[in-house]
Amino acid sequence: MQLRAQALLLFLGLLKITLAYRVDLLRYSPNIRRSDSLISSREGTDDEGDGGGQDTCRLKCSPERRCCDPDPGAEERRDLIPRTLTEPGNVGNYVIEITKAKKTVQVVNRRNNNRNSAVFKKIEGLQKTLNIGLVGLCGCTALVVCNSKAVYFAHYFENLSFEDEQDQPITFDSVIKDFLHNGHKGDDSLFQHKDVFDNAETMPFIFTPRKKGTRTKPIYDDHITQLELEVEAILPNAQQPTVQTYKPLDCVEDAAKLDAQYNGRALFQYDPDPPLHYRLYLENLDMGIQGGFEDGNRNQPTSSAQPEPSAGPSNQQT
Repeated sequence: MQLRAQALLLFLGLLKITLAYRVDLLRYSPNIRRSDSLISSREGTDDEGDGGGQDTCRLKCSPERRCCDPDPGAEERRDLIPRTLTEPGNVGNYVIEITKAKKTVQVVNRRNNNRNSAVFKKIEGLQKTLNIGLVGLCGCTALVVCNSKAVYFAHYFENLSFEDEQDQPITFDSVIKDFLHNGHKGDDSLFQHKDVFDNAETMPFIFTPRKKGTRTKPIYDDHITQLELEVEAILPNAQQPTVQTYKPLDCVEDAAKLDAQYNGRALFQYDPDPPLHYRLYLENLDMGIQGGFEDGNRNQPTSSAQPEPSAGPSNQQT
């Protein structure tokens, strides 16, 4: 009788381990399929960049793989955020630290990690610091629209907005344009805040993955061009959108790198105290808004001396 009980306990333990393993597989890599090609049909330039050839192995950034979704229980997260924006000694390490801080507002979180999302925050008259972060960008696209009154930070999943798991293109109007005008419940549209942003000091930024073998050519260049035009249509008096590309990593194979390094991170910061009030980073690149919006001019973007820096931004596709 005792042997039967022990055998039953052993069987139940093995069954629990097996079920847990299968749940992890479904959670982190459902329907994983290697894409034949993730670049668009239009040829890019052969600029010196990430190496030639097509990006044939990278898995698409998707909600199912928990891309761009931070772990709120991570031990390395910190509550302490500097009160005054000062120049960080190492931009990459600073971006890692702040995007992991518990008080940082996450564009993608447990509430909205199964869909495209957006954060809108008023900063005019705000008497406390504000940090808005995005982590794990590995094929997704982000839109940041900011001025001295407010910031709008949107995130578009790659496989929901650009190309599905079967490599079939998703039309711009059906997803991204609809989100820009209508948003979702709990996620504002850009259109509903056009009165705040439709002025000459407003700076729109688009962060998007680049084609392998180039420095600035977006993977989904047709969609990005349409996104630029739609932002300009909604905000005709704002500045021209700046397109900043990044090197997309594989959301599964490079998961450890995405968690530990600055790759795939974006950060907007506001502080009411001088000397700096606003700052925007993509990975280790400072996008140059720290001088403020009053004169309507960006400072020259700068990156810290670290490996694999993002290429500089441009206002035109190349």
